[in-house]
Amino acid sequence: MTPASERALRNLYLANLARSLLARDKRTGYAEFKVTANEGVVHVVCLPQQAEVAQYVNDVLRELEGCRDIHCTIAGSTILWLGEEFDVGSELYNNVTKIARKWDAAVEIMRHITTDRDGGQALVEESTLSDVERGYTPQEYNGGIEDDVEDVKATDDAGTVTVSDALLKEGCFGGSSTIYGEKDSLITTLSQRKNYRLLVIGDLFTSKPKSTRTRLTSELTSLLSDNVKSPVVSADELKQSLKFSLKDFLKLGFFLAVAIVMFLAVFLNQETVLKLLAHEQYKAWRILVIVGILVFIPTFAYSYGSSTRKILKLFGLD
Repeated sequence: MTPASERALRNLYLANLARSLLARDKRTGYAEFKVTANEGVVHVVCLPQQAEVAQYVNDVLRELEGCRDIHCTIAGSTILWLGEEFDVGSELYNNVTKIARKWDAAVEIMRHITTDRDGGQALVEESTLSDVERGYTPQEYNGGIEDDVEDVKATDDAGTVTVSDALLKEGCFGGSSTIYGEKDSLITTLSQRKNYRLLVIGDLFTSKPKSTRTRLTSELTSLLSDNVKSPVVSADELKQSLKFSLKDFLKLGFFLAVAIVMFLAVFLNQETVLKLLAHEQYKAWRILVIVGILVFIPTFAYSYGSSTRKILKLFGLD
């Protein structure tokens, strides 16, 4: 057994011990936890609706043998940011953190490094929250195949540490990992992971020409959309969804105009509307009047709702 396998077994054993202690204690036994361990550091994530148990986690795990530190956080929804390189000063970082604050979500960053390994489960190395706080990134192997590819290592962090620190300060850091493999391995691995609220495709295939990079990113986005349960968006799509464009202004003007015209048409002709609905003179037209109402009400509701949604987006309140 190699040192990497021994380390993986130690981490799994410690995490299972922690999970067992939490399950057996009456204060925490009813709650659901995600428990991971890395080099003696136990990271416990509990659901927001069970946030009251977080105060007991340290007490329950205090005597856990082999545990040198405990971190407990409250999970909201999680956004996965996938890329080869990460930049804290980029527009994508601002857009991702904006969505995270709006949804009260955590942001997990995953660096993808292409290797000649393809098919099946990819090699995944994860860094815990405490690693970032300490300024280093010890890795945790969890794919079960590290013996075969242990020589594959990233020579730099590609901005993951800086972005992790920034997300930590924002209060929305949800972990970081590095995944090795071709796109088939990436898709296989992501399809087996937890459901993310959103999967954001960042800078991938950075060594390729721009046209090739755009094509490959588009293909990967399409493949992930077909194989992963979570919504998948590219950086450009995320930007467009947050930016109030000229198209949005035109839609706002159109829907608002339709809603105003329909409102005024009824408000300024109330007597006529009442006669159409109740007067005996128009009894023969009653069916047409009912059909008109059935068309009018949903049309007005859709126009009014769409214009309101655009106004909220304009002021960043959607």
